[in-house]
Amino acid sequence: MRYLINISYDGLFFIGSQKQSEGRTIQGDFEVLLSRLFNEEIKVVICSRLDAKVSAKNFVLTFDTNNKSNISINQIKRYLQDSFDTEVLIKDVCKVSENFHPRHDVKYKVYSYRIENHSNFDPLTSSHSLVIPKPLNLRKIKEGMKLFVGSHNFVYFSKDVEEKNTILIIDKIWLKKDKKYLYFKFKGKSFLKYQIRFIVGALILLSEGRISKEEIIDALNGKISSSYIKKKVDGNGLVLEKIEFNKEYKE
Repeated sequence: MRYLINISYDGLFFIGSQKQSEGRTIQGDFEVLLSRLFNEEIKVVICSRLDAKVSAKNFVLTFDTNNKSNISINQIKRYLQDSFDTEVLIKDVCKVSENFHPRHDVKYKVYSYRIENHSNFDPLTSSHSLVIPKPLNLRKIKEGMKLFVGSHNFVYFSKDVEEKNTILIIDKIWLKKDKKYLYFKFKGKSFLKYQIRFIVGALILLSEGRISKEEIIDALNGKISSSYIKKKVDGNGLVLEKIEFNKEYKE
């Protein structure tokens, strides 16, 4: 039997979503808790490998169990929620088809990145933002955003080439602004490790006049000069906002 759990979580409490040998992770925490509840070893499959400090408003994980006990969905949800403080919200628990996979069946994801672009930053929100007191050049940023939309080789906008395929498609990038914050949003089926953080870093450098649009275009074509600057922004401003699947996952 396969179950799906949909959660929101604060990434500042975790070193990432994927289980690691040391440190607190989403996958690791849920495997421990579910194994205890079902009295068997439970392996959890996660929808995305999020880095340390990265948060999620919608994050999906699945697990299989052979336990035939009458543990209800409400009991699972209540047990899990009682096991966390405010760092994790259990939004939904349901049964799904055994053919459903939280990574392979993804249609698209939407990420956001928040910049607190104001000299009077708020200490109560800055822990989940990148603070840049000096005003950014929005005209240059909007011009730069267009360069990343579509199919490109993002090899120079990811971690030192771990992934085999670095040619991916970004469906859409848009920017929202209020008095204090800039919100970048990215829509696509999949993203490389650090890809969004490197793209936001490039847009900041473009705004500051430290790199040019031509240099970004060259990098997206898989070639960079020795003078090209790479900037990876912190993970605390990044949020997985939405994840949409190719099919209805509830049974």
